Amino acid sequence: MKPPPTTKEKQTATARGTEISSVKDLLPFLHGVPVTYRFDKYNATLEGTVAAGGYVCGCAADASCGYYGKVLSALQFEKHAGVASKNQNGHVFLRNGTSLCELFHALRGVPT
Repeated sequence: MKPPPTTKEKQTATARGTEISSVKDLLPFLHGVPVTYRFDKYNATLEGTVAAGGYVCGCAADASCGYYGKVLSALQFEKHAGVASKNQNGHVFLRNGTSLCELFHALRGVPT
């Protein structure tokens, strides 16, 4: 049986849960915001919106892509765009041209 967490472990867990520590932490604040996956090297683009836990593809309901209305992870969203990279969120952009990766780095450590 695992011993109960120490005070220091509790404080560390609490601190992690109250700051921006990943792109995923930003998603609830951006729920419903339109985004574009863009990878210029491969001329790939995909429209979508931010949802809790990922992205919803912006394809038309009759596009038969199979992803309409489903929440996709950054990796799945990128695969749906037809490409692969090492930094999926670095290719997901807000309308103002800021990538979610850039936004995360600007807000890293900020209290939620």
